[in-house]
Amino acid sequence: MRPSSGFTVTRGQDKAVSPVLYLDFDGVINFFGGRHKHRERSDLGYTRHAAASPLPRYNQFGQQHPTGVYPIQWSGQLLHMLSEIDGLDIIWLTTWRDSTPELERAMGWMKPVGSLNWVDGPTGREHAGKVPALLHHQMFAPRPFIWADDEAHQFYLPEHRAQTANTPQLLIAPDEKVGLTASHVQQIADFVAEHRA
Repeated sequence: MRPSSGFTVTRGQDKAVSPVLYLDFDGVINFFGGRHKHRERSDLGYTRHAAASPLPRYNQFGQQHPTGVYPIQWSGQLLHMLSEIDGLDIIWLTTWRDSTPELERAMGWMKPVGSLNWVDGPTGREHAGKVPALLHHQMFAPRPFIWADDEAHQFYLPEHRAQTANTPQLLIAPDEKVGLTASHVQQIADFVAEHRA
């Protein structure tokens, strides 16, 4: 059974004019490089690690992806800084999809207000499936947005950007070995301050 395309609300979301951060997890929050190098390159400390187990998910042909328990590592300082940005809603846009509550539990982070559900793109372009989910969400609730993703922006083509041309937007593509940095968080905070109602 394939997941439906749509928005899953896990906590109250009623600030339709608040800027929104569409947030990937792997390579953005969960960095893949060493913890010491991460601190040097991100200007963030307080790295933590845990394990999380995603729910089963399916590709566009209804085939189940393998599941298991995955090690994750992140900066507690990063989560705190994102949580402190006043007027920002955070919505997951990640391959973890329906398993984002498991990530939040593992990290002890309750800031995100939900998750966009989406279907994989074609083989080799699986992350292209994030684009229609973002466009669909913006079509029904247009508002300034930030999209932080380490690899999916390549599928956000000019014809897609034309559909959101009148909406202020900021794309952030961190190095997967480092994830979001203090500098990225400052860019997000500045964008929110400029565009919140």
